[in-house]
Amino acid sequence: MPKIDRTEMRQARIKAKIVDLTKKIATEGKTAERFAERAELHVLLDQKHWAVVDYDDAIKLEPKNYALRDRRLELNRELENVDLIEVDLTALIELDKSAIRYFERGKFYVEQRENKKAIKDFTSAIQLDPKLAEAYVGRGRLIHDRPSQIKAIYGIDRELIAEAAVDFAKAVQLKPELIEPRRTLIITYLNLERYADAVDQATAILERIPDDPCAKYYRAKSYKQQKKYDLALADINELIEQRPKASKFVGLRAEIYRETNQVDKAIADYRHNIDIDGDNYATHGNLARYLVNSKRFEEAIEAYSKAIELNKYDQEIQSVFYGDRATAYLELEKHDNALKDFGKAAELAKYPSYYKRQLARGLAHAKRYEEANAVYEDMMDDNPRDNSCFEERARMFIVMGKYDKAMQDINTYLKHGKHDQQGFMLRAVIWARLGNEDEVQEDLRRAREAKKYWEDIRQKHQAEQREKEKQN
Repeated sequence: MPKIDRTEMRQARIKAKIVDLTKKIATEGKTAERFAERAELHVLLDQKHWAVVDYDDAIKLEPKNYALRDRRLELNRELENVDLIEVDLTALIELDKSAIRYFERGKFYVEQRENKKAIKDFTSAIQLDPKLAEAYVGRGRLIHDRPSQIKAIYGIDRELIAEAAVDFAKAVQLKPELIEPRRTLIITYLNLERYADAVDQATAILERIPDDPCAKYYRAKSYKQQKKYDLALADINELIEQRPKASKFVGLRAEIYRETNQVDKAIADYRHNIDIDGDNYATHGNLARYLVNSKRFEEAIEAYSKAIELNKYDQEIQSVFYGDRATAYLELEKHDNALKDFGKAAELAKYPSYYKRQLARGLAHAKRYEEANAVYEDMMDDNPRDNSCFEERARMFIVMGKYDKAMQDINTYLKHGKHDQQGFMLRAVIWARLGNEDEVQEDLRRAREAKKYWEDIRQKHQAEQREKEKQN
């Protein structure tokens, strides 16, 4: 006997039922129940697109039927019919303006990266149900990650993360068992310098998951920021005992030893980190920075050179390494090496003004005045609003004995520095070199007035601070 294919038999029966239902719809009339039944038969045959068509017809007959719309939504999700998903979610909100409906559409908008719409829906969900913790989490994440000009420049926008922290804190208050929002909240509090709050959140996780390395690490980091070094070391030593080759943990302990002036232990940990993760430029960079702080400049230069060799891709970090190595060279009075590195740092940096300034100063110190002047001109072209270059170049012109040029630059500088004590003092020096005693005395008078101006502002600010403290 031929072998019976049970799958084919089952599919044949389903197809027969579809035929019967189609006839019934044609002869006995269209009903939402019949279209829904035929849709589910199509699903059994993996014909989900036809199932959606049948649910379309069913919903036309019963537009306020939640179950029909929910099922079509489910099928559209499986088929990734993005436009139709949004239609169904919006229709369900029109039928049922509940928090969960807004929350579901908000999640969909997150998936589509329509974050403004998502924030609006999460906010509506919160207004309808102030106890919906997940909506606070969703909105908090979007606010936390929202792009801004400040974030683009500084890498962090404190106002945004402070706003996000409120949502995360509300979420974990409503649902203490939430872990991931607590993790985000810990890092947010660290960025906001709210270290005691970060400790509290990390401790809350450790009470639920005692061996959680992430929470313990960030608690140690928070303790370090509070200068509670014994507590920080207790946490980090426990982590290192469990994971002796975790570079991040060893690095944090090195920082604690550095801050507590345990030089040998700090260097030992920085070097141990290189043994663990020697191909990582950051481990060599961390050692180099500490060696500079410890005035071990030859060793620092060697470590920076290794970091530069290993860093193949991050141009901004590379500029920092070159700049820091240049500083070490200066300490050893290796000026040619320092100038070369400051030049390379300026070439690589996204915001090169600091390195250009150091390069110009170094060139002027080396009496390479034409090159220094070219760098100052370049800085002025880069940022016309930064007139501090005029003040620095004026000093160089004084050394060169070019007092007319020095006067021209300091006058340009003082156009935007009417209360700059040092600027007036410098111009008095130039007037003295030009032999104009009356103007010397006039600028010395202006310098005294500028000093009093800033002293009055400082005293006013201190008085306002004292008044605030009294009110609090």
